[in-house]
Amino acid sequence: MIEQLLNAMPLLKDYKEFKKINKGFSSDEKYFISLKNSDEKYMIRFFPISQFEDREKEFAILKTIESYSIKAIKAIEIGKIQDHGYIVTTHMDGNDVEEELLVLTEREQYQLGFEAGQELLNLHKIQAPKYIESWYARKSLTSFSGCPNIR
Repeated sequence: MIEQLLNAMPLLKDYKEFKKINKGFSSDEKYFISLKNSDEKYMIRFFPISQFEDREKEFAILKTIESYSIKAIKAIEIGKIQDHGYIVTTHMDGNDVEEELLVLTEREQYQLGFEAGQELLNLHKIQAPKYIESWYARKSLTSFSGCPNIR
């Protein structure tokens, strides 16, 4: 099935290799894709068409992140094909941090944490979309009224 979907997408129809990605926390069906005659590498995520409106918002946020020079994937394309929604992003080479931390020295781990903090600082420069309530409104003490230790 994935081959049929890729062949129907102009950007990815000239693929050299595709490989299913089984890692990650989302239930999306994810694939790594490399193209013939190119060094370009992509990831495509298929999701239920019912989530399309929310995924358009996610796509827009990824586009915003690009303008802040943050080390992150880049949003390439969003669309619908057959009965699926999909998002195509660039693919970042690398290893899972959970595995990588085990082989790094304490100093290297500290440096990696510092760099991650710098990226997080850049993320905090981005204004939340207008349709999202403020953090204070979403996490006010009234939302914790059911917690026994908070009065």
